Amino acid sequence: MIAASLTILWGCGSSDGDDNNPTQGGNNAGGLHGVTVASAPHWTFETTTPPPGDIQGKPDWNEVNFYDFENNMTAIVFLSNDFGVKISQGDRMAAIVDGEVRDISEPYDYNIPDSEPVKCFMLFIPFDSDENGVELQYYRSESDQTYIAKNIFSVNDDTVGDDELFLYTLCPMTFRAITLPKDLPFTPSPDDEMAVFIGDECCGVAERQSDTNGTPIWLVSAYDMKRSGEKAHVRYYSAQVKTIYETAPHLDLHFDINDVASVDTLKFK
Repeated sequence: MIAASLTILWGCGSSDGDDNNPTQGGNNAGGLHGVTVASAPHWTFETTTPPPGDIQGKPDWNEVNFYDFENNMTAIVFLSNDFGVKISQGDRMAAIVDGEVRDISEPYDYNIPDSEPVKCFMLFIPFDSDENGVELQYYRSESDQTYIAKNIFSVNDDTVGDDELFLYTLCPMTFRAITLPKDLPFTPSPDDEMAVFIGDECCGVAERQSDTNGTPIWLVSAYDMKRSGEKAHVRYYSAQVKTIYETAPHLDLHFDINDVASVDTLKFK
């Protein structure tokens, strides 16, 4: 699933409080600095109240002529119910390509078999052959604010308009695949934990998986909570040595369709 940077505020905590911001003990095993803790942090990621949007009010969108372009694509866009934001009838969504408003959509009812209809936006986006990225602007009438998700998908992505797949959900996240460096002073285990932070604010919790070679790989959907260009860092808990290690700030959480396949290798302090 493609993830994007539409702004919805998130919070993150741990079951034991202090471990989310550890200050006790120390571990310099193998020359790698870490902070020892009494128990696993169990970082969590929870939704809270949406913050202010990117623009106050509704933009004065001026839509271009659909028939001036040689190609077109359909985007069916949903908002996840997990974010505490419900689409209301006064909401609108605009698709921007190359700085031009290509289409504006009001909410539509999407019929799901054996279930209640859900709201979505259906955009018919014209484009020229040399164009690529689409920006979405979502006006939320309840707060009278507009959220912007730049370069969220490509005009050549045919899954965005596939209503049978029901895959495309507008999310305030960027997806990352993360691997560990070699020669660690501990042995990775299934009980290890990883989370992404900006400062002391958690903006994503990773899930441990394995690639085809059996090498551990972590997948995380993270969100730029501060939205200030500040880079994020990763905290990693080793169950074997009961230690939390930290990287320097190096992850850019701004969503970009050209980075969705990137894999980051951690570099601990």
